[in-house]
Amino acid sequence: MQRISFFYRDTGDVASAVAQRGNYFIDAVKKHPAADGYDLMVYCVNSSGHSRGEGVRVKTFRSLAQGNTAGFLARAIDEMFIGLLIGFASIFRRSDLFVISMPPYLSAIIIIFSQIMLRRSYAIDIRDMYPRAYLDAGLIRDDGVLHSFFQSINKFIFKRAAFIICATRGQRREVSLLRCEDTAITIYNGFPEALLRAERSSTDGFRVVTHGTLGVYQNIDFIIELAESLEQENIEFVVIGHGNKAGAIEQASCKNISYLGELSFDETIEKVASCDVGLCVRDNSPQSRYSFPVKAWEYIGLKMPILIYPRCEVSDVFPNLDGLHTFDKLNLEAFRSSILHFREIKKKNEADLSLQDNAGINAYTRETLAEKFANLVIGHVNDK
Repeated sequence: MQRISFFYRDTGDVASAVAQRGNYFIDAVKKHPAADGYDLMVYCVNSSGHSRGEGVRVKTFRSLAQGNTAGFLARAIDEMFIGLLIGFASIFRRSDLFVISMPPYLSAIIIIFSQIMLRRSYAIDIRDMYPRAYLDAGLIRDDGVLHSFFQSINKFIFKRAAFIICATRGQRREVSLLRCEDTAITIYNGFPEALLRAERSSTDGFRVVTHGTLGVYQNIDFIIELAESLEQENIEFVVIGHGNKAGAIEQASCKNISYLGELSFDETIEKVASCDVGLCVRDNSPQSRYSFPVKAWEYIGLKMPILIYPRCEVSDVFPNLDGLHTFDKLNLEAFRSSILHFREIKKKNEADLSLQDNAGINAYTRETLAEKFANLVIGHVNDK
């Protein structure tokens, strides 16, 4: 019997991007015709409300520091703790392939080294690039010892991986530089196919929405400033999510911001679908410039107009998508004018705003992209 293991920190009905990516990938492997009778195991920290069914087991491990609001030291210790627990547990399960999600970076490193010592095959699914994320957060220096140390580790573990999957092309380019060969594969996050059929409820007024992790890369200060500039225009801003910058939203003095906190994935999509324009404003770091934020995928799936900064892979993948506005500069007046323009279009048409239909969107559903992942995993296991 072939055994495949997975590490995704979150799984099941959890709103996080890692859970959504992992759910579709694992389910696609389970449903693959060639995987009949395979033994699949999911190692995770958070698991909720998602029945994997026969052939898939879920093993949950205790976390020391839950959520994105914990400090860096607490999270680092927690990541190492989780990595040690799962690395030890993997000793007693001889996997033909262990797919390891990164981040959490330190957990992934430890689990990977356990597979190297056990002489077992592993693959890496990269969603954020480290140690670049540490650089962007100001935790380490570009010319520092820690940066060189982590880059050396990356080079070591990347070269020994069976294959590497990246969530963006920019990540793939960075991996290829360290691996000295262009063998990494880009599989985007995409959006659930059901979003294409979702009904966007018609509402009075005009709502701008942003959702997801309110953390390092999100420019929360600009969003608050933008909301304040449109308070007298009766434009409502809906913010959904959690993270270490959530406090700034909660303390904002403008009355046109509705902060809903952390919701389940289905609740989040329901609230997003009731809004008029999706907002994605990040910092101007390299990671943001080669990102394709999950929230942007979901706006596209719902066919909502999108305002996005900085220019990133969203515009590269969909260069001609009508209703997608990318800003090269973080200009308050430009954002403000676009929102007011969309409001006028809604009033004139007396209908909900919508992206112009684009057949190319259908190629980026999570279901379609997960099949690509499953073929890669099954192909590797069967070729061993």
